[in-house]
Amino acid sequence: MFGFVLSAVAQKEEEKNMLALLEKSKDFKSLSKFEKVQAISIQIASEVVKQGEGSLIVIGKTKSYHSIFPNFFKKGKISVFDAGMEKVLVKLAQVDGAIILDNNGFIQAYGARITKSSTFKGAGTRHSAAKGISQEKGVVAVLSSEEDKVVRIFNGGTVVAEINPNTKGVENSVSKLVKFVNSPDGAVAAGAAIAIPFLSIPGVIVFAGSYYVAKNILKLTQKGQK
Repeated sequence: MFGFVLSAVAQKEEEKNMLALLEKSKDFKSLSKFEKVQAISIQIASEVVKQGEGSLIVIGKTKSYHSIFPNFFKKGKISVFDAGMEKVLVKLAQVDGAIILDNNGFIQAYGARITKSSTFKGAGTRHSAAKGISQEKGVVAVLSSEEDKVVRIFNGGTVVAEINPNTKGVENSVSKLVKFVNSPDGAVAAGAAIAIPFLSIPGVIVFAGSYYVAKNILKLTQKGQK
């Protein structure tokens, strides 16, 4: 267990630091703490996809999980904002089960079994767990799909956005996407059936209904081009 954690921390210095790259972004700086945790989680999930693995990260206040492993981080209040932790979490995310983070990014559990699930047609238990736990108010789930090679964001019990991490430069749009997902516009769009490009950004789509598309998408696209 500790071997791969230590090896992750000791990765080469030239490896890109996810948090450092995000903090350079004006969009990231404008996010709330909860939204920043989501943005970092998406970056972690994207790296997991690139490594050909799957994962689930749950962000928010929830008790709908069972800890399988002792949480050696909780006593020390280790968070995703601590130096080098994003590299550790990329490895921990690949352990069977989910990583649980609170609103401030503190690690509550890893390898956790989600106790609240809802059937997600055409997918496995990880998707069902993400759908179920994200039905809880204030809980967001970020899923890496090993099969589809994408990151899916669940909010309100549904997929609200999808990212292809292998699209060049897509990581620069994560903060904008997180802001949208947590906005009133994102709440209106959530749960509908139409997949549309987000702000004309390659590799990012949101799921919206026809009313939302007709009323809002042109306005959002124009904002994204300013």
